Amino acid sequence: MTLRASVLFLGWCVAGCATTIRPPAQVRDPVVVVLVDYGKHASLVLPAPGGSVEYAYGHWGYFALNRNDVCTGMFALCCYSQGTLGRRTFEVAPGTLRGRIHCEQLTELTVERTKADLLRAKLDARWELHADTKVANDLNGLMFVKDDEGYICWNNCNHVVLRWLEELGCETSGCGCFADFEVVR
Repeated sequence: MTLRASVLFLGWCVAGCATTIRPPAQVRDPVVVVLVDYGKHASLVLPAPGGSVEYAYGHWGYFALNRNDVCTGMFALCCYSQGTLGRRTFEVAPGTLRGRIHCEQLTELTVERTKADLLRAKLDARWELHADTKVANDLNGLMFVKDDEGYICWNNCNHVVLRWLEELGCETSGCGCFADFEVVR
């Protein structure tokens, strides 16, 4: 990619554009999932036996290891590098998380239960695949493992969460670079 194309691409991203999420209109066996907006970062909470599980994707050094310096941040955005998958459990259903997660916004979405169960099983298997790399992050309360999916600005936490939402039957549109979500019912 040329320097000019890179600058134009980054300018387009920085200009900002809300990403639209449209949950499925017809759901036979409904269950609530929660889109968590932390500002720059997004995650997804799925129902689980005995409560719920939050899943988050990010850059290993920046997100899992709290290396939040400018150099690590720029490297994470500009170079394919080690991704991470984080998770934490709650002993309450996703729809009762207000006050338990400190974030900018929690958005409840109704989806098909079987799709939510399948996604949770898939993400748990993906997490368990690298359980030998797990690290606890006391700042955000998540337990992280290295992930096979590489991290870069066009494959960041928000893009990954949007793909998870699509697996749940939601339609998404927009650049997805930022956690600037608009839910259209």
